[in-house]
Amino acid sequence: MRKNLRLNRLLWLFSILLLFQLDLKESFALEPAFYFFSFTSQTDSIGTEKQYFALLKEADEKTFKDKFELEFLLLLDSEERKSYDSLATLESRKSYMENYWNASNPNPLLPENDWLLEFLRRRSYAKENFRSSRPPYIDDRGRYYFKFGKPKIRYEGMGDMPGDLTIAAHEVWSYEGVQRNFVVYFVKEGIGYREIQDLTDIVVPGTPRNHIGKLWLWSALVKKVRHVSPLLSEAAAKIEFLEEAIEYARTHPSSHSVFAEELNAPHGIIATIDKDVKVEKQKARIAAPSSARDPVVTKNELKFFDQIAQFRGPRGKTRIDVALLVPLKKNLIKKVKKSSKDTLKVEFSGMLRDSNFDPVIKNYAAASFAVNLAARE
Repeated sequence: MRKNLRLNRLLWLFSILLLFQLDLKESFALEPAFYFFSFTSQTDSIGTEKQYFALLKEADEKTFKDKFELEFLLLLDSEERKSYDSLATLESRKSYMENYWNASNPNPLLPENDWLLEFLRRRSYAKENFRSSRPPYIDDRGRYYFKFGKPKIRYEGMGDMPGDLTIAAHEVWSYEGVQRNFVVYFVKEGIGYREIQDLTDIVVPGTPRNHIGKLWLWSALVKKVRHVSPLLSEAAAKIEFLEEAIEYARTHPSSHSVFAEELNAPHGIIATIDKDVKVEKQKARIAAPSSARDPVVTKNELKFFDQIAQFRGPRGKTRIDVALLVPLKKNLIKKVKKSSKDTLKVEFSGMLRDSNFDPVIKNYAAASFAVNLAARE
């Protein structure tokens, strides 16, 4: 009796799972190849520097690779990557990551690393909006978001094209603030988006087989995304000039000589424009940094001069004197009268770090000055 009851429960459970699977397919008509299950762990919701380093320290080899290493490597340039790849052990790679974050901290005197916090914000957004089923669980858009953050302009297209051409979902991103002419193309593939080098790769069936047809298709696509980047805008303007010249020559047969070059080799002109865009786009990619962050914005920047001196101290110790010279007049936003009785309080924080960029000593000092001293400088 118990065996039959257990068997009935198993059959009942299997029936529910089967019904759920059938209902899911009928309701959404999803392709089986696109199914994937996502499990949330602590490493998927890291929000603070303390959490990040604690989970990094505890991570085993698989967790380290899937949840930390693959996304961290997106930030490194070729020399940094070479140094990292030379490390043989898990612990040495964890230490490298800690040193990287310490060394790249834009303001080590603040409670948390601004760059690491920005990275964690990017990480959270990318994993939510640019998902992929493979580690590091982001598509190609997510990789760029990790490295450079939000694009200056993001174009999302599912456009109409003349004839029987079908356009896949696609995006064009511009990082003009990172590097001039830095533009990236993506096309939808599966559940995510894949980077492409040629805009015509967004066309699904009916793609022109000959070179001439592909060039004119490219010109039409460039005009649709011209607002994304000055590079594309300039190319679109040249294409439109060519089209206007051809139309003018068609309606004014006696004026063919005015636009002789345009009429004799229009395909060659489009090919040259296409080549120029690709060359400038590649130059921008080479010149762009491996990653970029927003600069630290300060409300009031203190103008000062520094003097550093090193002395040999007793018992083999080294003494370092750092003097900060702050002219009052240069740091006041308005002129001050000699009769002014206002007081200015200035606070200084300093930190000395070792070769691993770990803090060795921190110091704090404050001083008050009569503002009218500035009037006497």
